[in-house]
Amino acid sequence: MKCIDIIKKTKLDKKLMNNRIARLERVEKRKEVQRLLKLGSVAETVIFEKLKKEIPKNSLQTIKDNNITNKYSTMDFTYYMNNQPIRDVEHKHRIDIKHDQYADGLMYGKNKFDYGLERLKEGITHRVYWTCSDGIYYWELNDPELQKEQFEFGKNCNMNIKQSAKDVVYIKCNYLNKM
Repeated sequence: MKCIDIIKKTKLDKKLMNNRIARLERVEKRKEVQRLLKLGSVAETVIFEKLKKEIPKNSLQTIKDNNITNKYSTMDFTYYMNNQPIRDVEHKHRIDIKHDQYADGLMYGKNKFDYGLERLKEGITHRVYWTCSDGIYYWELNDPELQKEQFEFGKNCNMNIKQSAKDVVYIKCNYLNKM
């Protein structure tokens, strides 16, 4: 009888230990997500201030930070002319890499690319900025048919937060412009 009690206790101890490990992993994952979001939001504030300064003083052009009203907005910023949208901007924080570190190029979500295609039909251009360790780079989508050699589709994920693979667009390095 004593042996059975020890086996049951051991199984219970293992289950409790596994639950504790799983909980700690969830806490660590949450901390990493928060850290990445904080880094990204600081970089977005910096790029937003730079973009605001590029608008001529007496221009009717303005720029709006879409993250103020919706932290998960499709695009980070939108330029307006006479209260009509003229350009959507997405910003990606890649401070740990150089802009030309990967042969495929720099990436961003295909959902944002698809959104940009829809907005192009309305005459609204689509620009993506990447803050990298060697500077800020951007690419603008104006005509996907004429620009089809500039990008390719693939899958990628963030291993730091154990994210599942998502559809992405890779912008080839030689088509990136330095800000």
